[in-house]
Amino acid sequence: MSTKQAFYKHPEAWSVGLLFFFLNVCFGSWLSRLPEVQRSLALSESSLGLILLGMPLGAMLSTTLSRYLLAKLQPGRLGLLSILAFVGAMVGPPLAQTGWSLGMFLFIAGLVDGLVNVSINTSASSVESHWSVKVMSSCHGMFSLGGFVGALIGGLSANFGLPLYIQMGMIFILALLVLGSRFKSLWYLPSNVSQERQPMRWPSLQLVAFMLIGICIMIGEGAISDWSAIYLSKSLHANPFLAALGFAGFSAAMAVGRFGGDRIRELFPPRKILRNGTLVAVAGLLIAVSFPYPGAAILGFTMAGLGYATGVPILFLEAGNLTPQNPGIGIAAVANAGLIGFLGAPPAIGFIAEHLGLPTAMFIVAMLALAAAIGSHFSLSK
Repeated sequence: MSTKQAFYKHPEAWSVGLLFFFLNVCFGSWLSRLPEVQRSLALSESSLGLILLGMPLGAMLSTTLSRYLLAKLQPGRLGLLSILAFVGAMVGPPLAQTGWSLGMFLFIAGLVDGLVNVSINTSASSVESHWSVKVMSSCHGMFSLGGFVGALIGGLSANFGLPLYIQMGMIFILALLVLGSRFKSLWYLPSNVSQERQPMRWPSLQLVAFMLIGICIMIGEGAISDWSAIYLSKSLHANPFLAALGFAGFSAAMAVGRFGGDRIRELFPPRKILRNGTLVAVAGLLIAVSFPYPGAAILGFTMAGLGYATGVPILFLEAGNLTPQNPGIGIAAVANAGLIGFLGAPPAIGFIAEHLGLPTAMFIVAMLALAAAIGSHFSLSK
């Protein structure tokens, strides 16, 4: 069975891909309207950055516990239940009336998001292990496609004045209907997680290296996700729809790169893919901050998306291979590190932007992508 057939024609792979898709539809539609939330609550960049810490704090707490839940509840079941809970929880933040209540809603959503990240990646790993097919990158392609769709939903909703809480509520209903139709293939998805109790161990040096590379990559993804619209809107004076295109272009490029990623994995070694990809991301980010025009920024963020595309899927697979009896352990370690980057970077970017400006903050992100390229050259297999 070819990689293309394995994903598009395989019921279980397609069902798992839909979990990835709706996770980022929810994220993308929310993040594309962050400038509106910032204005409505009169938040500075640093205040917004501090409030955004609510989600990574919740996610890191639950990610640590996810390995135990995976041993009790199969990854497909945990993925289905947790993604529906997450999309439902994201109806809450638009209802916040103060910065503190927004932070609390995001913390609650983060608690669920930590479970989602580990369960859906372990589900994709289970599909690869059980059916001997390559689908991890395509599943992450569905994640990126979801971000593109979500950004368009957010941009169009903002343009037509649709309240954010109604937008998020409609996405929840859609997710409930679509994922409900995939119930059987997800609920009975075979698991490659050992039911035996796994002793706690310190991570190996190689796993630590994967975690650090994951942090650098996910800082870039998180920075572009949370701040691209604000950068285009406030620094480059783009209108709301044009501002949303920065994240939309980034997500579309990520989707293209990831849908082709499983085929690329058959042709090139992981080290070459990750190293060269992150170098493309460096170039894109430098374009975005070097030319003060919305079109240049959108092009740069799109290039960054293409460069980052295959990084996280490769890291998850390589980390899972380090703990073959329970790949969820390695995946959870990298996912937890990635969450520090993806969800923790936006607050840090906010503090840097407050004092040095968003272009400088994005330049720092580019240098971290360069560090990931260097690290992958020395730590991944040839």
